[in-house]
Parts: sequence; C-alpha cells; structure tokens
Amino acid sequence: MSMRLLVVLAIMPCTFCIFSSRVAEGDALQSTAQAIADQISGEPGIQTSLYAPSFLQGVPVEKISDLYASMRSQSGPVLHVIERSRDSTEQGRFEFDFKQSAVPVSLTIEAAVTHRVIGLWFGPPVPRMRSLREVSAQLAALPGQVSFEALRLDDGALLASLNPDRALAIGSTFKLYVLAELAEEGIPWDKVTRLQERYKSLPSGDLQKWPDDSPLTVHTLAVQMISQSDNTAADHLLALVGRENVEDLLPRVGMKDPSADIPFLGTLEIFRLKADAALRHEYLAADVAGRRALLDKLSNQPKPTMEEFESLNPVAIDQIEWFASAADLCRVMGCFDKRNDPIVQSILAVNPGLQISPDQFSYIGYKGGSEPGVLNMTWLLRSRSGRHYALSATWNDPAKDVDLQKFAGIMLAATDVLESVEKPATNP
Repeated sequence: MSMRLLVVLAIMPCTFCIFSSRVAEGDALQSTAQAIADQISGEPGIQTSLYAPSFLQGVPVEKISDLYASMRSQSGPVLHVIERSRDSTEQGRFEFDFKQSAVPVSLTIEAAVTHRVIGLWFGPPVPRMRSLREVSAQLAALPGQVSFEALRLDDGALLASLNPDRALAIGSTFKLYVLAELAEEGIPWDKVTRLQERYKSLPSGDLQKWPDDSPLTVHTLAVQMISQSDNTAADHLLALVGRENVEDLLPRVGMKDPSADIPFLGTLEIFRLKADAALRHEYLAADVAGRRALLDKLSNQPKPTMEEFESLNPVAIDQIEWFASAADLCRVMGCFDKRNDPIVQSILAVNPGLQISPDQFSYIGYKGGSEPGVLNMTWLLRSRSGRHYALSATWNDPAKDVDLQKFAGIMLAATDVLESVEKPATNP
C-alpha cells in the first residue's frame, strides 16, 4: 500500500562527485555527469576523488563498483550523456543513453571548488520504444494480469489500451477516490481535524507516529495521503467523508462496476484482514451487510504489526483489496481535469511518481499504489502542446511479487511516446 522507491542505488542521500582535475575547466555539473558515465562504461577502478566523504560513509567504494559493474553488464557502456534540465549550477537531471535503454539521473554537486558529488539518483532503465503499441506489447508480455489505457481527454480519443476494463487490485491508488469525495463535498481545506488512535494505520507514511489529538488541516492530510501515500491520513479522511459517500461517488466518477469495492475499505481494515486468515475467510463468506457489521467489530481488535507483512508474497490480492480498471482510473483523472480545482490539482502534482521530463509536460498529476503482487501508476498529464491526457496501468500477479523497476521503465517510455500517436493502438 505504499509506492516503493524507484532507485537503483539502495541508499537515500546518494552522493557522487567528479575528479577535481576534470572540473577545473568548463561546466562542473556536466563534467561530473560525464565522469560518472565513464566509470559505468568501464574506466579502470573507482577513484575516491570522485566522491565526497559524506557519500563514501554511506556507500563504500565496493558498492559503487558493484553497482556500475551491474549496470555495465546489463546495458553495456553509456553512449551519450544528455542534460535534460537543471535547477542550479550544482543540481540537474540527465539521461544516460545505453544501446537498448535510457536511464534518468539526478545529480547534485558541491558548490565548493572540488565540486564533489553530494547527491545521485538513478531511475529505472527506460526501454527504447517508438509508439504506445510497443508499450502495450511490453505490458502484455508481463506475467500475471495487466490493465492499461492511454486516453486523450480533449476529445476522448483512446490512444492505446490493453484489457482496459479489467478490474485489478490497485493498492494505494484508491486514495484518488477519497480525494474526489473531499472535492465533491466541498469540505473546507482549512478545516482542522485531530489525529485519533483508532484511525492510525501502518506505514506507508509517518502520521501514525504523531501524538494523538495532533491538529491537522484537511489540506495537510490530503497532501500527505496523495504525495506520501500516508495510510493514516487516508483513514482519517475516509472517516471524515464517510465510507458510504465514497461508495456512492464511484459510479459518478466513472467506475464501471463498483460492486467489488463495497464496502469501501480503509487501510487498517485491509491490514487486519490480510493478517488474519480466519477473519479474512469470515469476511469473504459474508454478504455486504455482514461485511459492514464485521468491519464495525474490527475497530476493537488489536492492530497488526509491520512484522506480519515482511514477506514479499502476495496475500489475497484478488479478494481483499481496492479494485479498478485502467479505464476507471483514467475516467477519475478525467473528472479531476474537468473540475480543474487548483487546490486538488496542486495536491496531485506534489509527487510526479517518476522523473518525467518537464520539457514535455507543463502539468504532472500522479497517484500510484503497490503491495506484493500489485503495482499501479496513474497520471493526469498536460503537454506543453496544450493537450490533456490520462494514463494508467496496473500489473497484478497473485503468485509472486512484481518487478517495480521493469514496470516503471515501461511506463516512463509510455510518457515519452504519448504524443507520438498517429492512430489509436489497442491490444497487441
């Protein structure tokens, strides 16, 4: 129920830097990026002068060497280093081009004369594709089940699809429906609500650690729910708007068959049902009224612990989850686009999900979701050419966990070719 981090390097503050002899001339940031590419391509050894001491404390040279060797083994040498954008002379985004893929890179260097790296992030490899038809074909080759749709909202043109009406588990993307109900009810964004123990869930997010009775505005909870996928924020907001109100909303925002989402579950309820097989069996055997009664009783039971969810094996993802098709999710994003509420738009834009090029899109709204066996990525996009798009894909595999890096790479490729469509492309 959290969107797993899309990083190749397995630490958070990644710091890389360049040989001081190479940055004395020209553009230090560009030179640093090229030096990193040279190391990936096989320049002998890893020279410690490339890295700030703070980086080497977190990432030993051996780990850097292993990472570069792995990238080189999988993709070969870096053929080109392309600067995509920069925030300052010390921070920017690049693309490392390999023969079969491109890797997005974020780089930060010291302002000091040494220009040693103090931040480095590698995104998932983006396979080279020329059309959404190729994206559909790549998604179709994944094990398990996939639902995919690319929709141009301006005229409703279906640009590409793969099982677009297949309802699958979507993880935390369900929070889009809570946000939609907040907007429809018109609850003041500055309304203050207080954290309650009974609505504190498990991670993702941090609000479950905050003291009881902490005052938070509805806006703050909504931002946390969407940008950080905070489960505690989601459960507080679901309680505020009302479960049955969200259920009533589902068909109005385009969900074709809401029956699988009634009752509309909170995150702590999902955790409790997934942690207890007997309870889960009782819930699944009951009708809707019986399920509602069981959920009322759950609030008095002990909360599960994170240790109960350490396994990466999928748990009942085809039975206990939130379900929607890619077409359903494109339609709810279309509702957000049509409403054009500046606050809602800004909330959706805090976390773009992947490092999508700002050169192509003037607005990127996003929500994703994941748990073992489940991945979803859903965007509302506005191109610099003036067109509006909804893009959504879900991958489920009840037998084993799914490959986040591979899926993310395919979806990044989808955003790259979104405006290259000449005619609609459907199931390959």
